[in-house]
Amino acid sequence: MAKSMSLHANFAGIEQYGADVGSHGAENEGTKATAKAMATRACEELGYGAGSSQHGAVMRKLDSLFDEHIANVNLHKTGTYNAGDTMMAAGQRMQTRMSQTQI
Repeated sequence: MAKSMSLHANFAGIEQYGADVGSHGAENEGTKATAKAMATRACEELGYGAGSSQHGAVMRKLDSLFDEHIANVNLHKTGTYNAGDTMMAAGQRMQTRMSQTQI
């Protein structure tokens, strides 16, 4: 009786998910610019004696938060592609081994 193994993975789906995550990361750059413009407007309108140092602190914090998020998104995208590559390599190894051990 021959052994039977199978590995199922939707490689196109994995690749598409990685591309979607990458697009999300790119969109965050535009969102970052919009958020900074809104924060500037809010600082100007609300005032409360906020000077340039306070405004600068707000902008630095926004930059930091967005940069951290974008870096995490890019890391997630890379991990997704690595997972796809790993699954593809595992499938190829299984095919090779199965072809060598068929009775």
